[in-house]
Amino acid sequence: MKYLSVIVGLVLSVLAGLVVAHNANAGESYSADIVEFGVYKAGNLKQVEDEPSPTGTRNKVTGLQLVEQTERIPGKLNNRFGVKWKINGPVKDENIEYIRMVKFPRPMKKADGSTQEVYRSTKPAKVGQITYDGYGFDNEWEIIPGIWTFEIWVQGKKLAEKSLTVYAPTTE
Repeated sequence: MKYLSVIVGLVLSVLAGLVVAHNANAGESYSADIVEFGVYKAGNLKQVEDEPSPTGTRNKVTGLQLVEQTERIPGKLNNRFGVKWKINGPVKDENIEYIRMVKFPRPMKKADGSTQEVYRSTKPAKVGQITYDGYGFDNEWEIIPGIWTFEIWVQGKKLAEKSLTVYAPTTE
């Protein structure tokens, strides 16, 4: 009996070690490719609540079309810009969640007077499929000239980032 409990203990220890090793390396099995970036035109927009967003809402976009692939983005109302990514992983079509971060050039002063430096939200995706992360200028106070950085993270690991420069079109 004592021999059996030693064997069971050893087996459980090995299994626990495998689980810890798998979880520690899980993020390493994912990668991401930047497919395209720049200025986009949306076919349809549906506004939904999004507490982490500077405006408290975000737009679900359908019929998205790349207007111009560029790293220089005109800072004007109703302009939409961003990045299309493809997340790669061990299981094609696997449903995963990723964190998307949009870092502003300086803290954004929101309509309520508070400020925000980063827009961070969690989104669903499928491994191997293209997903879009972007930003649209719906209010004048959102337009901040400078470098905007888009990042995607899976399981605590940054998979990709892309920086785009917003400029004031009247100065160029």
